[in-house]
Amino acid sequence: GLERRPWPGDHRNVELLARNLNLYHGAPLASDATTASPLHADGTARPDAARHPGTAIAASEADKATKYPELATSQRIRLVVFAGEVGGRWSEASERFVRALAREKVEEASRPLRRATAAALQRRWWTHLAVAAQDALAATLLGDAPQVDLGRPTSLPPLGDLAARVVQDGRRNASASAGRGASCRASTVCIRR
Repeated sequence: GLERRPWPGDHRNVELLARNLNLYHGAPLASDATTASPLHADGTARPDAARHPGTAIAASEADKATKYPELATSQRIRLVVFAGEVGGRWSEASERFVRALAREKVEEASRPLRRATAAALQRRWWTHLAVAAQDALAATLLGDAPQVDLGRPTSLPPLGDLAARVVQDGRRNASASAGRGASCRASTVCIRR
């Protein structure tokens, strides 16, 4: 349980509640997602946004901690704020979470395939997240509900298939990325830091 229980009329919602993971010593995870802009609604820039990348993300993370104080301070549940910034930057906490989730998932793979499988899973998940974030932004701007269906696969492809795709993608994209100063390293999604 929580140290402080929510009141009966509480209408706050987290997007994800995950139990039975080995992440964070087995604590249940509550996650709330947010997209932040370096600009205020009136078009003025957030203070220090031009000089300090991620200023909008930091403000959003602080807002979520204020919105969910019983989760942010709990010793029994872990609040993971999944924060992105308009333009593609993701919070360090989001990046750590995706990496940790991939490491958790590949534990069932044989040791030689774990690194490649984790990389494949991360590319796949960042692709889905990038599409979802851009779709949410477009929906906000257009006042329309999201139209992209990411699908809800009941299971991931077999680990061997993922590893084979990594090898094929690596060979196919090695020559293409050699000419670019790419930090993307043959991935389909570049994460800006």
